[in-house]
Amino acid sequence: MMQIGPGCVERHRKPASIAQFGVNIVSSAPIRKMPGKRLAFVTALALPGDALLFSAVWRCHKKKLALRTEILFHFLKGKVSLSGTNRRRGGETMGMVRPKIQSMQTIDRVATVLRALSEAPSTGLRLSDVAKATGLGKSTVLRLLGALADVGYVEYDDDVRRYRLGYGLFALGLSARRFHILDLARPVLDRLAESTGDTVFLSVRDGDQALCADRRTGSYPIRSLTLSVGDRRPLGVGAGSLALLAFEADEEIQRIIAANRRERQDFGRFDDLSLATMIKATRQEGFAFNDGHIVSAMNAVAVPVLDDSGRVVAALSIAAIRERMQEPRRAELVAQLHAEARALGQRNTQKTERTVRADE
Repeated sequence: MMQIGPGCVERHRKPASIAQFGVNIVSSAPIRKMPGKRLAFVTALALPGDALLFSAVWRCHKKKLALRTEILFHFLKGKVSLSGTNRRRGGETMGMVRPKIQSMQTIDRVATVLRALSEAPSTGLRLSDVAKATGLGKSTVLRLLGALADVGYVEYDDDVRRYRLGYGLFALGLSARRFHILDLARPVLDRLAESTGDTVFLSVRDGDQALCADRRTGSYPIRSLTLSVGDRRPLGVGAGSLALLAFEADEEIQRIIAANRRERQDFGRFDDLSLATMIKATRQEGFAFNDGHIVSAMNAVAVPVLDDSGRVVAALSIAAIRERMQEPRRAELVAQLHAEARALGQRNTQKTERTVRADE
């Protein structure tokens, strides 16, 4: 929750005194003893309507312990300042917590929780697991999971006490996929897998990561299954991921390299200098080549899918055992990837333009 100034409650340290401001105390529970001032902090979380959920910590002198009290506060226009200043302009209270900032923080936390569940095993995660994965407190995670469960985006298994992504989120994803390059790429992946016999991947950018959006396996008996659909890697790690990164603007590349440096430490051959060398080679050659940097016996080639403005929208890659990636076959695979990527980029641009015209 967002921390705000404690002024409006500091003058009324006992919970009973807060009722003078129209506050309704809904719960109270002892927590760990805290040093410092009697009022340690106040936090707030926006609720539907003109209500805020406040969580305040007082220190009781007599019992020598801290009390955490959650209060449902219906603030009255022009009467009480949430920061305690009571300054007004044109009848409006100054110093209020801005709903926009608060909403952005809540959305960010919801996204973090959903991301943690998406990366979890199919059995789901316990409350403590979600809290650990997100870095949020258990009480915050519990409230977020409860709200997500109410709309069907998360489900809770009472038998094992674990949370999983719900079917409501799956249905939402299916709706979004109608306008996604994923639909356009399906026949492309099928053709490439059939013609090459190898494993073919579609990768898209998700923040500073590369997401494996789809995969097809060919007929060759030895398959490269180093990525599953839904797997993520730091941008630059792997052929498809490298193709997504290398054709970004120079400033963006430098920012990403700095941002995911810690994540790349799990991949020993992708330090800053090595990655910069790979990016340079990818730009010069027009395709990315992973020469066993992740799995020594596996190689991969990848090309970017560009829209009509030159923006990278996805990457197509082919992975196979090292023996199947030698020249001249490697050049043949790259040529096939380039042809399919150009056609896919054109179809994606045309579909986007039709969608925009339909919305006008």
